[in-house]
Amino acid sequence: KVGDALFEGNLLHDQFSYSKLNTYSKCHYKAYLRYVEGRREFGAYLLKGRAVHKGQEEDNRAKLEGRRLPDQAVLDRAVSELEAGSKESGIAVDKDAFAGEHAEQLEKYRESGEREKIRPVEGSVEAPFEVQLQVEGEKAILLGFVDTLSYGGEGTEASMIHPVDYKAVQRPVSTKDVDNSMQFEMYRWGSKPLRQPGQGGAEGQAQGEASAAVKCVSFVGAMSGKRRQKPNTPGGPQNTLK
Repeated sequence: KVGDALFEGNLLHDQFSYSKLNTYSKCHYKAYLRYVEGRREFGAYLLKGRAVHKGQEEDNRAKLEGRRLPDQAVLDRAVSELEAGSKESGIAVDKDAFAGEHAEQLEKYRESGEREKIRPVEGSVEAPFEVQLQVEGEKAILLGFVDTLSYGGEGTEASMIHPVDYKAVQRPVSTKDVDNSMQFEMYRWGSKPLRQPGQGGAEGQAQGEASAAVKCVSFVGAMSGKRRQKPNTPGGPQNTLK
């Protein structure tokens, strides 16, 4: 019945995203709560992930304006997002512990040189995408967002454009994870219109070749990601749908 309600509501009938498909494949009832009743999911690990993303969004928007933010400015934006999420959800988070760990992550990110390699494409930061597909003769629409598109490196790589995905995780994301991930495959498909002149959220300003590779930037730490305990056990993740 839950599945029927989802399809009758047209929420999963012809419009798809990674989150919808992943949620529905794992738990029909959870999909019902999120996509039929419209309840927003909250959890400590989700709040931290959103905070990390907001800091990187701020950094990429500054890059487009020709500015280079200090680590502290990126950290302040992330902490501000965490505080707002905690207040909205009622979920307590250790702001100081998050700030201490994320400060180290940002420092390592900068010192590695990887931060400077992200050269965002105008109009692609947190850009929505929509791709129309045909599945067994029926129309299907693939929806989603990319964290940003980035131009490649030096020389022959300079004109390449690839999607970038930021993750707050407890273990590094491997090349195998990326290659076998439905999420990244959908990003490759979904960001294609953004990488083509005159189409998508990049408004035709992405004048480069499409790259098949998704660049995944992992912020690894104990405060990041979802713990593996069951939700109702001591120390398990706080998960709520409101």
